[in-house]
Amino acid sequence: MRIALFGGSFDPIHEGHLRGALHVLKRGIVQEIWFVPTQQSPLKNQSSASFEDRVALIKAMIKPYRKLKVCTIEKTLEIPSITIHTVKALKKKYPNHEFSWLMGEDQFEQFEKWVKYKELKTLIDFIGLTRTHSKSYDWAKHWIVFNHPASSSAIKEKHELTYLPKRVLKTMIVRGCYLDIILTPWMSKKRYDHTLRVNKTGHALALSHHLDLEKTHIATLLHDVAKGMSESDMDYWISRSRYSNVFIEDYAKHGFVSTMLAKHHYGIYDKKIHQAITHHTTGISSAALSRCVYVADKIEPKRPDWCVQLTPLAHQNLKEAQRRLMKGFNND
Repeated sequence: MRIALFGGSFDPIHEGHLRGALHVLKRGIVQEIWFVPTQQSPLKNQSSASFEDRVALIKAMIKPYRKLKVCTIEKTLEIPSITIHTVKALKKKYPNHEFSWLMGEDQFEQFEKWVKYKELKTLIDFIGLTRTHSKSYDWAKHWIVFNHPASSSAIKEKHELTYLPKRVLKTMIVRGCYLDIILTPWMSKKRYDHTLRVNKTGHALALSHHLDLEKTHIATLLHDVAKGMSESDMDYWISRSRYSNVFIEDYAKHGFVSTMLAKHHYGIYDKKIHQAITHHTTGISSAALSRCVYVADKIEPKRPDWCVQLTPLAHQNLKEAQRRLMKGFNND
């Protein structure tokens, strides 16, 4: 089988990586493409997420495409990840496959910095993707024009989430990686720090009361995701929802909009999570998950002392803690 190895840190993977791989597949020069995430590239800083998290995100990205796969062989090799070691290991493990190495033009430009690059050229063919259309390398077997505006650096530096599909964003939420990037477009740093404290508090409460940890994790991370939106933006979201004719107090609006973002932006469709996010300011839901999120939001360590002092009670009797908080807390 002819296989292209698409190596990189994928920190994080985005639609540019996906579309580039699919573009190569359509050319018919290979039968499959294997994404090969590095443990640690010798030419880059430490990745923002663990190897396991990046593998999970790649799997989420390529899930709809049976000819795209992920190869985790670099997990078994020495650090930093050296391409020639990877190629030799794969050729030994899969002697009947015909491998090529797929990479972008930027990697061709610094190829002479790679370890044993001359020997590497003799071991494997190269497929190049160019954005500039103006330069090629005659030692590449295939040189393919491809351009896509996504970049991992823009995602991390500018919080550009356009090219992260919902299935990838959901995986980030579930695994708790890249949170500072994907939660802060509508949220201040102060609110983000509050969210992390609520998440930790909610996790502890869920353990005490044998609640679903993953659902608690998701709900607490997304409960305030719309908090930084302007009133007009929140009103716009509500006006386009089934709540358009329902009166909602100003302090509670962000709960409703956060639920909409959870569904339409992050791909979270669980109704119990929606309920917990929607009512985390009012406490009117008696569902166990909703009660947990409401209480966690109110007793996280930076809340007023009288609230934090209810923490032991919350671990013993969540319903009573909710009752006391609803009686004395000024909704926020």
